[in-house]
Amino acid sequence: MLHCGGLSTSMPTWWSLIMSQSQAKIAGNFYDQTFGIGGVVTFPIDNVAASDFPQAIATLPQNKLLMVTTGDDTSLKMVRLNEDGSLDSSFASGGSVVVPTSRIGYFYANSLDLLPDDKFLVSGAINNTVAIVRQVKDGAPDPSFGDNNDGQVSYNVYNFLDSNSYPGASFHSSEAEGEQVDKSTGYSSGVRGVATALDGQIVLTRTIKVGASDFRVIVIRLSENGSLDETFGGKGYVFIASASSEERFSRGVLLQQDGKVLVFFKYNGYVHVIRYNQDGSVDISYGDKGTGIVTIPSINLSSTLTSMALKPDGGVVAAGDNSSVSGRSTLLVSLTSNGSFSKDFNEGQPALSVYSGYSNNVVKSLALQDDGRILVGLAVFVGDSRELVNLVARYLPDGSFDTTFGGGKGFIAFDATEGFFRSLAVLPDHRVVFCGYGRVSGLAGHVVRCLA
Repeated sequence: MLHCGGLSTSMPTWWSLIMSQSQAKIAGNFYDQTFGIGGVVTFPIDNVAASDFPQAIATLPQNKLLMVTTGDDTSLKMVRLNEDGSLDSSFASGGSVVVPTSRIGYFYANSLDLLPDDKFLVSGAINNTVAIVRQVKDGAPDPSFGDNNDGQVSYNVYNFLDSNSYPGASFHSSEAEGEQVDKSTGYSSGVRGVATALDGQIVLTRTIKVGASDFRVIVIRLSENGSLDETFGGKGYVFIASASSEERFSRGVLLQQDGKVLVFFKYNGYVHVIRYNQDGSVDISYGDKGTGIVTIPSINLSSTLTSMALKPDGGVVAAGDNSSVSGRSTLLVSLTSNGSFSKDFNEGQPALSVYSGYSNNVVKSLALQDDGRILVGLAVFVGDSRELVNLVARYLPDGSFDTTFGGGKGFIAFDATEGFFRSLAVLPDHRVVFCGYGRVSGLAGHVVRCLA
């Protein structure tokens, strides 16, 4: 089934005309006018420079927002906004705080995870190091985390490989970028830190390049204090095994509430999902034929998944990109808790969608509403041009466009916020917020909130 951004061609012409006129009238009304200026907060603001580019965003109680920014002065910041978009002066020093990296060094942050005890994790990578910082509610380093009780943890590639056996090994960003430094959440190969309310475990995944054409996926689990959890695989980590040395690339990781670990990876041209038990063994009750693995069918030329979320029933929704000769469309997949394709989602098949007037989209973020509707944030091109704008689409639980969103189209293209989409979140009342940076005012960071 191919979903399209426009109306069904089976609708009467008069109905299409009425809908088009109605959409034109409300075209400017998607922004939440109670947020920032016309629904947009554009940097600079007090204590936040124009070049503090937001990389990840999360919602807090009282409809406040927390985000991590990457600055051109090689500093990371945590920034907290009030519901109206102003800086929350009750947080840290005037609404922002520098992420503590004194021991591990500056890194590119691409993940922000909120913990049940009001702490939060910032994680990312640079060169051959993965880094995680845990901070307490006011932004100070968490003294219960890290070797030096300074809230900082980092791991080098040779914490997991023998340097004599694998000289020149390195963490690798993705097969698409071919870079070692992970700068983009869109093609992130992991360091998606995930915490659980059970015991504070953190699970992350990375691709390690060990040879010219030998790429391996590692899954790492840390204890609450940031040390390797040796109850997982006997060492605190496992490598995804395969029958050959063909290239494998990690795409993301989810941690279930029961402690089982879901890892998305690409191998032999296909995206797969594998589930591990708490001890690091493969959960053979999951997926196809007792293998513990689900294979996502390839559509057209190639496909990948870049963002995923757990459903309340233990299933998974994931979004990514599908390439064909005509361009790139959005791929959506829904799995049940046992790894089968959800029968109530697109008749048990992955779904493709395109957005009328916008082409070659790149999925950056995904979120689930409490009613099961799916939000996807993307960067898209306008027509055949190379102009990038931000787009948010909303889908029903069955994978079809939610036509109550975006004036009947199921998506909103934010032409005034051209640039680079980074992260998306949803408030309890279903208002959507996203962050990114682009040429709104120079190469400036921005946060946008739109109506439900």
